[in-house]
Amino acid sequence: MPRYNDPAQLKWYLDVGCLDYSERLGFVSVPGNYALLLNSDYSHFFYIKAGVEDESCVHWDKWAVYRWIKQDAKPFDKDITS
Repeated sequence: MPRYNDPAQLKWYLDVGCLDYSERLGFVSVPGNYALLLNSDYSHFFYIKAGVEDESCVHWDKWAVYRWIKQDAKPFDKDITS
């Protein structure tokens, strides 16, 4: 199981039939407080964030949702060079 910071929240989505795609992106990884999910009818991707009850908008392209995650996580990135 991936390293998601809120396992109970992730388990609820998996129990209703969603698939976790957080570890299926090849050489890139999803930050630990996010999970990239495929909905239960396998038509659209979305993400959830640990500690937040809402889920993101849906999109048919997992890479678009991955970019949304990176954009949402950006304010929390620790950039030592700046």
